[in-house]
Amino acid sequence: MKGKLNVLFIFIFITIILTSCIENQLDVEYSLIFSEVINQLDTPEKLLEYMKNNFTEAWHEGHISYSPEVFFNIKEGGCKELATFGSYVLDQHGYEVKIMCVKLSGELIGQHSLTLFRDKDDKLKYITNNMCNIEIIEVESVEEILACETERLGCEITKYGFVPAGSTYVWVDGL
Repeated sequence: MKGKLNVLFIFIFITIILTSCIENQLDVEYSLIFSEVINQLDTPEKLLEYMKNNFTEAWHEGHISYSPEVFFNIKEGGCKELATFGSYVLDQHGYEVKIMCVKLSGELIGQHSLTLFRDKDDKLKYITNNMCNIEIIEVESVEEILACETERLGCEITKYGFVPAGSTYVWVDGL
């Protein structure tokens, strides 16, 4: 009986080790795929096409977005996930980038997130960051972004602020 228990414990122990090795191998393989894709998205245009072709809209409550890795894996999210992912990718390639958060009033009461960046030609641009119409828009100033988004969204923007590229907390305190 004691011998059978020992064999059972050894079997369970080996199973646990093998299972953890497989999970670690899958994590490493997944990380390599994520890194490889991020490395290929070396221009805003490539990033834009990737986001259009690979992500679908799925809004979720709160001000915490999925991390770039999680969003890459589940492929569903809203403006905050697109802003987090987009800003992370552009930051990895040396762009000056941040997430712009705007507070909305009217029909779309709440907050919206955009990816704001300086292109390699030093022009100020932003990615609209919603699944219905993802595009890069060149602007002269933050005020022009506010005017464009007010018109595009059909609501009033009452306040705005910025968070660092790749942030998963996409809410500016005090907005």
